[in-house]
Amino acid sequence: MSLLDLFEMLRSARLVRDYTRDLSWLGFAADPMVQDAVVRRLDLISRAAVRLGLADGKAADTAGLALNDFSRRFRPDPATGRLTEADLRVLWLLVQHDVPKLIGKLSALVEPAPDADDV
Repeated sequence: MSLLDLFEMLRSARLVRDYTRDLSWLGFAADPMVQDAVVRRLDLISRAAVRLGLADGKAADTAGLALNDFSRRFRPDPATGRLTEADLRVLWLLVQHDVPKLIGKLSALVEPAPDADDV
């Protein structure tokens, strides 16, 4: 298992959390730059998971996060240049419910546990 890929997954998940920390659903739905950043980071997580053998490139699950090919799944509507409301709702659910779980699981894998002397 590549520690570098795990760190990249953790970094991307934390960035998704940070990009959306102070947003409501309406704020997220109205901000295409944040949406684009979230899709890009989830795509990086998906690609790293495939490299690690945690996903097959089609669909898998890591800490509740469906690791589909995000670059294909979430494409802007050609007519409007924006994601559909259905896609935005799926993204919002991932951000609110699944990304925090993923951060917890990845943190446990890559961050050292405190020494007994440190507790």
